[in-house]
Amino acid sequence: MSSQVTDSKPEAEAKAPPVEVGGGIAGFGLSQVVAGLFRQAAAKQPRQAAQLRGTLGLQTSDHASGVTVHFEGERIRVVGDIDPGVEIQIEGPVMSLGKLGSPSYATKAYLRREIKIRGMYRHPVKLSRIRRFLAGLDLS
Repeated sequence: MSSQVTDSKPEAEAKAPPVEVGGGIAGFGLSQVVAGLFRQAAAKQPRQAAQLRGTLGLQTSDHASGVTVHFEGERIRVVGDIDPGVEIQIEGPVMSLGKLGSPSYATKAYLRREIKIRGMYRHPVKLSRIRRFLAGLDLS
């Protein structure tokens, strides 16, 4: 009987895609905050971050600002203006948008009509992936 020894190499750690802040002066402060949240999430879940594709718009209802998040696989780009062609747009008070990573908060905020979500019926899988991606954040 011969015994085979396999060379087991640990899988290379997935590298988180960079989160960049692009142009658009209107929502620059919000862009920095959103980019920070996505950097934290990408550092915790690099594989999920690299698999995300599409666009997410975050529009504040209590301030005249908004951002578009472009998930491009090799990077996540946050732009300080709302792109009119976003696939999913979430609108609500700035404090509500900052808590979207909380596992149960988004659902409760939606049911209480604090936030509006456009594109959730057209892109339910994408919305679910983004929600799960953000769910790993510690927002306390």
